[in-house]
Amino acid sequence: MISTDGVPGLAIDCRMLFEISDKTSTTTQQQGTEVILTMEYESINALGHLAIPILTLDNTLALKVLLPAAITKSTSQQRLTPLHEFEKVMGSLYGVAGLVHFYDSLFGDSKLLVAAGAAGYFELPPVGQSLVILWCAMGPVAFALSRLEKVSGGDRGLGTAGLVSYGVVEVVLAAVVNANSVGSVDINPFINAIGVQIAVAVSWIYASQIASEGTGRDC
Repeated sequence: MISTDGVPGLAIDCRMLFEISDKTSTTTQQQGTEVILTMEYESINALGHLAIPILTLDNTLALKVLLPAAITKSTSQQRLTPLHEFEKVMGSLYGVAGLVHFYDSLFGDSKLLVAAGAAGYFELPPVGQSLVILWCAMGPVAFALSRLEKVSGGDRGLGTAGLVSYGVVEVVLAAVVNANSVGSVDINPFINAIGVQIAVAVSWIYASQIASEGTGRDC
């Protein structure tokens, strides 16, 4: 699978190469299939490099943990429900967002904070800096919980907990920034954060209803 255009503004010449071959276990002599996935892309800015750790972790979890666990379960257990799929996608988005925000706040020009009406990261008081770091950290936490959800059996609410935690921290940070704005902004950060979380909540409810209907049909 090759995309020469890649992701606009981030990377070009993206490709996923799958090597599939038959393999015989040296211990049990059972026939099996070996799948080797190679992902390549050419980064065109610093943000592209930030995606490498999370992509590596995602692929490692998928191939080394989730795939073997899924193979040992029945066909009905192997399927990800729409809710789990949604949590997985949002976990990935929040994970990348957390890394990007961290880089922008500590190593960039704090463009997102300044655009929201706040001061640059290093101009914030210690409490403000701590809240920004917590916000950035919640992205990878949401990502990790969305993956652990499937490993734990898919019914422990870990993925949902990650999304809710990220949303709460983001709304609190937006409220603090809005209350202590040092400049004019085009978009109220608090209203914008509330709007995003409402959209996420509505999508979560929709996905959970589809999952419930699917379970009812299976029964």
